[in-house]
Amino acid sequence: MRSTKLVPAVAASAALLALAAAGASARPAGHKVALPGGNCRVSISVSERVITAGETVSVIGRPHCPSGATTATLPVAVYQHEATTSAALKLIGSPTSAPFSLTSGPISFDSSFYAVINGVRSATRKVRVAPQVVLNAPTSSPDGAQLLTGRRNQVRFTGTVNPATAADNGAGVFLERQEATSNEEWHPIQGGTVKEGAFSFLHTFVVPGAANLRVVVRPHGPFGARGISNALSYEISEPENPKLAILS
Repeated sequence: MRSTKLVPAVAASAALLALAAAGASARPAGHKVALPGGNCRVSISVSERVITAGETVSVIGRPHCPSGATTATLPVAVYQHEATTSAALKLIGSPTSAPFSLTSGPISFDSSFYAVINGVRSATRKVRVAPQVVLNAPTSSPDGAQLLTGRRNQVRFTGTVNPATAADNGAGVFLERQEATSNEEWHPIQGGTVKEGAFSFLHTFVVPGAANLRVVVRPHGPFGARGISNALSYEISEPENPKLAILS
């Protein structure tokens, strides 16, 4: 009795296998089945992880699908979100093929990027942005001039931080000095804060000698990297004492 019941089942299985083989032989040579997004994953990278405000980055990505899947024509969308409360998610590009590479527009604040390919989202890649910092030379003391030590010879340095934003108010800013004989050894000599995209120092020099000066703005608000200004060079000297006379 058992063998009699198995005969129809075996016959049905053989028929299904025959149909599958016929379908495979009828498929055009080289045809590849596009797999649903759930069977793929997406990876992206950015050309730079730290930039200065106003610069751009390249976003590079590709899908990773099982062998035989068509990836060249998968729909792609690349998004950017800036680290400001008012910024909305922004579509920065829709490449027509994968893998892909595109360049963002100028970036003002810390940003996150990710790509969506065929409904699958990549991991997020973050780019930290440093503000543009400019240190102005005092009108009375241009770059390369001589400065004097002592309270009577105080010098006011001013500068700007861009983009100017209320979110950066209160950022720590430091005037730093590098001795002419040192190798990239900068030391803070006075601190302050950024206000409305600007800063100001009234500084009294104590130590004479050749020196380079710059300003550093610490990460704050939408800026995740420190901003470093241009450098100014001075010769700092002690003032002459009019009451001192040398008699021969």
